[in-house]
Amino acid sequence: IAGVKEVMEISSNTYRITSTEEKDLRPEIFRFAADRNLSMVGLKQEKNSLESIFQELTK
Repeated sequence: IAGVKEVMEISSNTYRITSTEEKDLRPEIFRFAADRNLSMVGLKQEKNSLESIFQELTK
């Protein structure tokens, strides 16, 4: 999918998809799954706060 930077498995059947830009990729992800007859329970958009970015950088 264009714009995907990274896909990380969080747990069984749960993934975090990071984009390269501010664009909402949920419609493309849904289409990708539907075209391949994959089941999806839901999609949630997360935005990084300054605090979470700072915590990530200082790990």
